[in-house]
Amino acid sequence: MISIPGATFALALLQTGPPLAQLGGTRDDSLLLLMLGIGLLLLSLLVQGLTRLVHPDREIDANPDQAAAPSEYPAIELVSIAMNEQTEKPRMAATRSLLSVDVEDYFQTEAFSSVAPRDTWESYSLRVVDNTKRLLDLFDAYDAKATFFVLGWVADRAPQIVREISARGHELACHSYWHRTIYSLTPDVFRQDTRDAVKAIEDAAGVRVSGYRAPTWSITRKSLWAINVLAEEGFEYDSSVYPVHHDLYGIPGAMTAPYVWKTGHRDLVEIPPATFSVGNMTFPAAGGGYLRIFPLSYSRMAIDQLAQRSQLPVVYLHPWEIDPEQPRLNGPWKSRLRQYWGLDSFELKLTRLLASYRFVPFRQQWRDVVQTGPEIPFTMPGVVVAS
Repeated sequence: MISIPGATFALALLQTGPPLAQLGGTRDDSLLLLMLGIGLLLLSLLVQGLTRLVHPDREIDANPDQAAAPSEYPAIELVSIAMNEQTEKPRMAATRSLLSVDVEDYFQTEAFSSVAPRDTWESYSLRVVDNTKRLLDLFDAYDAKATFFVLGWVADRAPQIVREISARGHELACHSYWHRTIYSLTPDVFRQDTRDAVKAIEDAAGVRVSGYRAPTWSITRKSLWAINVLAEEGFEYDSSVYPVHHDLYGIPGAMTAPYVWKTGHRDLVEIPPATFSVGNMTFPAAGGGYLRIFPLSYSRMAIDQLAQRSQLPVVYLHPWEIDPEQPRLNGPWKSRLRQYWGLDSFELKLTRLLASYRFVPFRQQWRDVVQTGPEIPFTMPGVVVAS
């Protein structure tokens, strides 16, 4: 389950979300979801309270669902015009936040790996090309540049979108070939999967790939051997270690700021995704489901906190997240919850972030980490220096 409460999820559950039966079908599931929604609604008040405490002059964001046109999901042009008419100004104009996109299609997520196995992927129509083009247009409208972590499978079947990403000034990086969790693979299988993905991406665009992100953030304590493999394969940086508790991924206690793995082959920069810290607790934020489901004020608070600490805020998303019309797969209720909640308001949320911050790709920042980031000797797999 997702770890941080949010009013968007709770309100959707209690007011506008899909029928409870659509997410589970049993009375027990429906009751569980109802209790979860009420709990998240109450806990979201804490998030809003923290926002006012940290930024007393900031107005709490209105519900993005109410801001969107009720009859039709807003097109990029309409969202852009609406944002230009508002008085929002960049909060951290001098701070460079990192923007990243995991280029995969709606049927390739880990949430639905059991109902859309890899040997059936060819039977699905590709929506990732059009959705990625929508993101490119949206980024152009706000002069934002991103790193696109591309799935090798997608690069082989749609090389034209890989070329377009590069031609429009964005960075290409690797997101594996088959989107399998690293901890389910052997080192040899992982190495071959990575080589296949890099070849597909580089053949499509004719540029060198230097960054990697594991599917489902699956470099965990039991798969830290992957760091050595990535270093051996010539990667310069990785963005796969999520320093949080989660049922599918994460290394609790890992550093929240970028650092450098000192392997026996070459140095490898680690750039973790954005988190929000309260005391000794670290929570995920500002990306994927955490951006879709939770209040936008929570993501902004996380980005501002990292920026104030001179860390690198990393926002991540997927092309299918701006596609509320995507076909619904018949998976478990937890999978539906993770993938479908917040799709209707996601593009508007993303647009508001793009209007508020300056976003750049990883390639503009990772070399600075090599010079200034803390170093971690990679001698004991499974051990990560705490932040």
